[in-house]
Amino acid sequence: MYLRLAIAAVVAVLLAGSHWKAYVMGGDAVRVEWQADKMAQADATAAINESYRLKERAMSKQLEEARNEATKRETAIRTDADRARKSADSLRDELASIREQLPSLAVDAVRQRADTLARVLDECQQDYRGMAETADRLESDRQTLMDAWPK
Repeated sequence: MYLRLAIAAVVAVLLAGSHWKAYVMGGDAVRVEWQADKMAQADATAAINESYRLKERAMSKQLEEARNEATKRETAIRTDADRARKSADSLRDELASIREQLPSLAVDAVRQRADTLARVLDECQQDYRGMAETADRLESDRQTLMDAWPK
């Protein structure tokens, strides 16, 4: 009888030990799997973050290029406006010179017309120059937005 009890006790201890070993090994397996999942998620997150950084750099580069082009266009607009201003000033000076060359008393009516035409030309030229600069700036802004827009 004692032998059976001893065998039963040994069997119970062996069963308990094997269950405990399975419990510990199962926990370790779960922890290993959990760590593997966490590592895979970390790798995926890092890859996604890197792809977003690359996209952000590309968009920043594209925006910078668009701004540089806008600066070049603005410089060209200013140059054209200055050239138009110089041309108008030259034309106005030429009209003033013609006016001074006319005989002073004999052609008073001609002198008045020349003055009037010079004023009208100057007003038209100023209005045209302002409108042209505004149109050029609007076009430049439109082009900047088009160049900076993500493709």
